Amino acid sequence: MSELIRLSYGGYEAIVAPNLGMNVVSLGYKGRPIFFTPKSIDLESLSCMHYGNPILMPPNRTEGASFVHESRTYRLELNEAGLGNSLHGRLWSAIFKVEESDSRSVTAALVNRGDFFPFSFTLRVKAALADDGLTESFVFTNDCDISMPLTFGLHTSFVCPTCLKVPIKSRWVRNERFIPEGAPVELDERELSYTTGFNPCSSALSGLYTSGGNAAWLDDVHFTVSSAFDQWILWNKGGGKGFVCVEPQCGAVNCLNSKIGLLVLERGESKAFSISVGL
Repeated sequence: MSELIRLSYGGYEAIVAPNLGMNVVSLGYKGRPIFFTPKSIDLESLSCMHYGNPILMPPNRTEGASFVHESRTYRLELNEAGLGNSLHGRLWSAIFKVEESDSRSVTAALVNRGDFFPFSFTLRVKAALADDGLTESFVFTNDCDISMPLTFGLHTSFVCPTCLKVPIKSRWVRNERFIPEGAPVELDERELSYTTGFNPCSSALSGLYTSGGNAAWLDDVHFTVSSAFDQWILWNKGGGKGFVCVEPQCGAVNCLNSKIGLLVLERGESKAFSISVGL
């Protein structure tokens, strides 16, 4: 199977990389780019968080690169050593096995046996194009003999719009390690404008927010996520880079430790998430 799978339907075109975390690395409509993608599309240039729709597990930061579940301590990769955190995990770089593929959809699966998270699970991802754009589904199944904690997010990177509307509700205050502390606080005046429409292109944007809804708008592009996503993360690498990341997340940042919003799958249990993007 090709390392890059090209989908086309109804004016939409997408490129999916099963060998790079099943990332939809490119999405466009009639020549108009929607996802932020490098000019040269190859696996080497795509191996970062700035392009397409990388899958994060666990998402964002886990303090101390460790957590306790049912009285047992588990370790994660310490890949933000200066701050003592685990950042984004490595699922975004995993090789998925393609199960089905045609001109408008592809389904692939990853069977994890501890390589990407210290629990056994299967993740099945389907990306499909329809008249109204891209839909993606993500189904996690706990293959362990014990319960499994689950926190999951997407690092969705869009071509920067002139107007972004995101239904955020409150903000998490972060400490010097970028870990949330205390209860979420009310939005300030600038953040309130994020809910009604603002230009995210030129000035720096970086924040962790609780969700106040499941639909964001980037100009005329809709980005709808399933209700299991209870957080929004916003980031643009300081602004002026041509992209903005609007990241849906299940569970608060560091919820493997704080337990805020953390899901737990019992043995054999599955949990499904979905998103849609289009005009």
